[in-house]
Amino acid sequence: MTLNRLLKELELLLSDIAFTGIHHIQPVTLQKLEDLKKWMIELNMTEGIRLIDKFIQSVYEYKAGKQSVETTISSLCALEFYEKTTSGKQK
Repeated sequence: MTLNRLLKELELLLSDIAFTGIHHIQPVTLQKLEDLKKWMIELNMTEGIRLIDKFIQSVYEYKAGKQSVETTISSLCALEFYEKTTSGKQK
């Protein structure tokens, strides 16, 4: 997978999450993030990998009642910021 395609896929997933809401994230969406993370490993995108891991863990902790929705949204925003700034460098 090319970097541009990976970033486009990440952008679409983040848009889906924002549209459906943190409360309604499906396991398949988190699995898609895990799949993108595998491509990031191949491309040595350590910050993207860290942010995806942090967001996924945050979702699980939120759903378990161990943290606030604000913390999970903050993780989502950090991942989206990463996607936008990385995409901007590609143009």
